[in-house]
Amino acid sequence: MDLCEKRDQHGQRHPWELARIQTLRHLIRTLKLPPNQTVLDAGCGDGYTAQQIFAPVQPKQLTGFDIYLTEEQITHLHQEYPHSTYANHADQLPHQQFDLILFLDVLEHIEFEVDVLRDHAEKFLAPDGAVLITVPAFQSLFSQHDVYLKHYRRYSLGQLQKMVRSAGLTPVKGGYLFGSLLPVRTLSALYQKVVPPKELTAKGIGQWTGGKALTSLMTNMLYTDNRLLLALSRLGIHLPGLTSWVLCKQQP
Repeated sequence: MDLCEKRDQHGQRHPWELARIQTLRHLIRTLKLPPNQTVLDAGCGDGYTAQQIFAPVQPKQLTGFDIYLTEEQITHLHQEYPHSTYANHADQLPHQQFDLILFLDVLEHIEFEVDVLRDHAEKFLAPDGAVLITVPAFQSLFSQHDVYLKHYRRYSLGQLQKMVRSAGLTPVKGGYLFGSLLPVRTLSALYQKVVPPKELTAKGIGQWTGGKALTSLMTNMLYTDNRLLLALSRLGIHLPGLTSWVLCKQQP
């Protein structure tokens, strides 16, 4: 999750976050990466997402960085995940190339995201490696919650693919996730335009207080939703959802 949303170190994780982990784990399995894969989690947040994605099959190396990580948080991450490397700037990472680079809900936070994506791909992506990107979908849904999270924009799938090409990468696969949440977010965005909130409030995934049973139920429902959208995307059918995603490689 975004570090600004994190509240309780030991609190229950939001169903959206848990369903996203399951979905991305399923998606990455289809890549058939080499057994000794190396993974770079760019904008890793609190590190939880990538660690859980690769928990069933640990990669040879999992490296993460996030400019908002404090030295105290980095120390904690190294204690919790001793076989991984964390830093708060890409320049602090060892010079190497990775089989997979993750930008999971990161690029919307960056003003000049094309330059950053191109720079990281040139520096860190192995010749046959892949980049997996997720971003919030549809600029029409931009709301005060995006402002609170310091988002610059939201993307349709077409806009995301265009941005990726501008960064020197080739989209290989793509689609949407969380279609069932799209009507809820649409109504929320419309309401905020009619009745603008008086102040920015932290109402994100870090505020989830649901019990284990409710969390499990909603996680399974969202994961089923995502599996359906992934299956349709393989047929070239891209039903809209709250998240846009794309898998890309270096241009030949």
